[in-house]
Amino acid sequence: MSESKVGCFTKILRWLNFMLIILTGISFAAPYFNPSSFWPFIFMGLGFPVLVLLNMLFVLFWMYQRKWYFIFSMICLIMSWSGVSKFTGNPFRGSVTAKGKVVKVMTFNAQGGNIYNNKLYPQFIDMMKAQDPDVICLQELGLNVKELESFSKEYPHQVGRGSQHIVSKFPIRDSKDLKLEKIKTSNGALWADIEMEGYVFRLYNIHLHSNRISSEVDDLSENTELNELNDKETLDATRGILSQVKSAAAVRAGQAKKVRASIEASSRPVILCGDFNDPPQSYTYRILCSRLKDTFVEGGLGLGFTYNGNIPFLKIDYILSSPEITVLSSKTVSTSISDHKPMVSTLVLPIK
Repeated sequence: MSESKVGCFTKILRWLNFMLIILTGISFAAPYFNPSSFWPFIFMGLGFPVLVLLNMLFVLFWMYQRKWYFIFSMICLIMSWSGVSKFTGNPFRGSVTAKGKVVKVMTFNAQGGNIYNNKLYPQFIDMMKAQDPDVICLQELGLNVKELESFSKEYPHQVGRGSQHIVSKFPIRDSKDLKLEKIKTSNGALWADIEMEGYVFRLYNIHLHSNRISSEVDDLSENTELNELNDKETLDATRGILSQVKSAAAVRAGQAKKVRASIEASSRPVILCGDFNDPPQSYTYRILCSRLKDTFVEGGLGLGFTYNGNIPFLKIDYILSSPEITVLSSKTVSTSISDHKPMVSTLVLPIK
């Protein structure tokens, strides 16, 4: 390649790098825009992990080329660290000790009860036994949890709404369905006041409004060839998916505000679990974290993506807690029994 062509190629890459940095900045700002009034940033928030990865590749490329341009993407990555940590946890965190009572919490979307229709059910029970949480928030269970004999023995205290359940080894003193959805669906929210050695905390199990695009994305990815990307049918399907994501995000924003209002009205310490159906770089996540902390950011390590489906790099399941609750650890559990990975957090309640 001639020197002039090399120079032209380098200039194009510089401009692409500059545009990438701008897009990364926009995606980092996405949580501050309500999708009900300004929807384009929804998709920028979804793309945040990919944009970060591309910035890392540019840093490595420019360093390999011995060009000082790597500094721009490096600065972008440093400024984006608070967003990156929501996916990676905190590798710089030291050991943590706290006085109080340890409680292990799990949240798990069981994929519409699919586990009960095949041979995965024993794996589901084995996974629950292996993790041995004290309290569990289940979404899309597809079966009344009281029908599970092993659960009834290990978790005698249970409340639920539809396919959402809270099961606990400790007594449940009160509970409420927040009735987020106007119609009866698997989405919604409920809370339970759980008593542990005289200390009562409020546990929320939420499953916010679904995008309902999993089957459409699967069909598009499996049945579309590269030369068909410009076909009218493919473009119409893509527009339909984007429209569903846009409208669902607006619904979730309103639901998140209702959940936050419930949290603010409570005087009890809170643990919030569930499937938000939104990534960390979203308005929904920011609203719910305004009074709570993300346990994975506090005590997680490694990639925290929780969705197992055909949409990559998605973290949509969370465990949040009040500031006075100490986080010892938080992790995702690798499993193929659902299109979601369970999350488990070990917390310390400030019981004197």
